[in-house]
Amino acid sequence: MAPKIIPPSTAEFYALFSSLSATYRTIICITASAGLTSTYNNALAAAGLFKNSGNIRIYDSSTTSLGLGYIVQSTLKSILSGATVDQIDRMIRAKISQSYSIVASPSLS
Repeated sequence: MAPKIIPPSTAEFYALFSSLSATYRTIICITASAGLTSTYNNALAAAGLFKNSGNIRIYDSSTTSLGLGYIVQSTLKSILSGATVDQIDRMIRAKISQSYSIVASPSLS
């Protein structure tokens, strides 16, 4: 049996973003590739339900696994170093454009 990805629903993202927005001015959500899962689209739909949806930044990492982890770790370093939201946004977009994944499998079955 092949593994199955079950992404959070739009309602689950909405509940999470509601909870986080009570404490934080900006929410950054970096998801696995939209080509692999509907996580990005669900997060984007949930963010669109907020009055100030600009305070919720949703990013499609266009990758998964190590590439996604690298982008998230780089984001955390930027946050901890005191970067502005715009600086963090530019850094995330640059890392996404520079990240590649290669997958090798002995078979596709």
